[in-house]
Amino acid sequence: MAGSVESLPIEDSSPFVLPSLRDLEFDPDFQTTQAIITRAIQPLEDEVQDLRQEVEHLKEAKPGITALRVDDAFEAIDQIDEHLARIDRTRTTASPQGTKTIARIAKIDEILKARGSTTLKEIERILKISPQEMSRLLRRLDKRRYEIFLRDGSKQEKVMRLKRTC
Repeated sequence: MAGSVESLPIEDSSPFVLPSLRDLEFDPDFQTTQAIITRAIQPLEDEVQDLRQEVEHLKEAKPGITALRVDDAFEAIDQIDEHLARIDRTRTTASPQGTKTIARIAKIDEILKARGSTTLKEIERILKISPQEMSRLLRRLDKRRYEIFLRDGSKQEKVMRLKRTC
């Protein structure tokens, strides 16, 4: 074959011939490059050696750290499941609204039916509750039934009214 690699003669002056390692050892540029690379790699090699020693030290000091026991993992999962079950049981036993809250909501209904739109301050005064208690009570209200808005004139007073049904 005329185009095969085996039939092509390689000459010593060919640019594709790599110099031998012995020839490079005497090249000053190669020696400089090799010294730079050696200096750059040395701290990394030292760090790797230190890390290997530290890992060996940890393995010798606490063999339990390196070996994970499957039984311990299953035991931990069981404990988590028990804890979650306890939390669920406490949630279902607590009543969502107390008797006072239900009574106060009924009183608000009466006030709004009798007086119409009323400020939140006035409702607080009638119910004899603090602003914090009123805030908690407002969170419990059914927003489909009640409407809370700012008074047109002052924009500082909040007013509550029953929503109009069609």
